[in-house]
Amino acid sequence: NAKGRSWGNISSNTQGEDLELALETTELLCINTSGVTRIASRPGDDDSVFDLTLVSPQLTAVCRWGILGYHGSDHRPCIILVNKGRSKQHRPVTHSFQYDTTGQDVISRIRCVKRGKHTNSSKRWEQPPWWDDEVEKAWIDKRCAVRRWQTARKNGTTHPADILQLKLAVETRNE
Repeated sequence: NAKGRSWGNISSNTQGEDLELALETTELLCINTSGVTRIASRPGDDDSVFDLTLVSPQLTAVCRWGILGYHGSDHRPCIILVNKGRSKQHRPVTHSFQYDTTGQDVISRIRCVKRGKHTNSSKRWEQPPWWDDEVEKAWIDKRCAVRRWQTARKNGTTHPADILQLKLAVETRNE
């Protein structure tokens, strides 16, 4: 858990200073935008930037780095996009042989039916077998509690008594 000022942390630690020195000896560049990647979960701790993306100087022009939204953890997911250039132009497939689909024989009718059927085989997401209404309710309650805690933290009301009150509100809701 190296913290360094050069990539957006408020303070440095020895691991961060060592990493900064190591980066000076390489040609790698950090493409982070100094966005917070870990939200402090204890009072007195600072939000921090732990997740670094190092690339060669040749790739910096084609790389984009960003932080995705909240997903239920104190670590925010990072996204690294690399522009690989223009894709090849899509050309329609040309068949070397054209089948007669206008005939009334069995083979012509099969070819006609086969050409007309295109099924969309997109798979729907299914919950695991152990995911029941009780788990769903607990998951929703957990997300609501975290949202309330984050709102309280943004408003500066992260006193332990306030957090306890939020916890009690969730427990009474579950009853």
